[in-house]
Amino acid sequence: MPEARNKPANALENWEKTLYYERMMFVIEVPGIQDTIAGNTLSLTIGGVKSYNQDNLYLRKRLEEHFKLFVGFQNMVCTNLYIWSDGYQSDVRVKDIQGLKSTIKVMLETYQEYRHLGMLKELANHHLSQQQFALLMGRARMYHYLPNNL
Repeated sequence: MPEARNKPANALENWEKTLYYERMMFVIEVPGIQDTIAGNTLSLTIGGVKSYNQDNLYLRKRLEEHFKLFVGFQNMVCTNLYIWSDGYQSDVRVKDIQGLKSTIKVMLETYQEYRHLGMLKELANHHLSQQQFALLMGRARMYHYLPNNL
């Protein structure tokens, strides 16, 4: 509140206090777009996270705000705002709410949920033996130690 700007914190009335949330998240599950793959029911999920520690709050006029957006069938968000998604995810910078709306609109228009579901169904048909998995993990660990020409 502009009127409370110069008051000490202990002198503020309840209506003058500002609620400040450092991290926020929204998730929308679309039950109309779902399928069952390998016995698991998956629904399309759209969401985003916002953390003010990525923005400079001390500038008088903030030029851009940072958001992380995602759309997919299996999404997880950690409390430190790490996003894991089997679909599309992006870090975006927008100047205003209209920019955020248009970015979300473009993301949803370009996302191909039926193609994504087809790839997830195909993935269920692939299997690795224990030996193949161990070999893959061993090679992944050694990847950083390979010479650059390999």
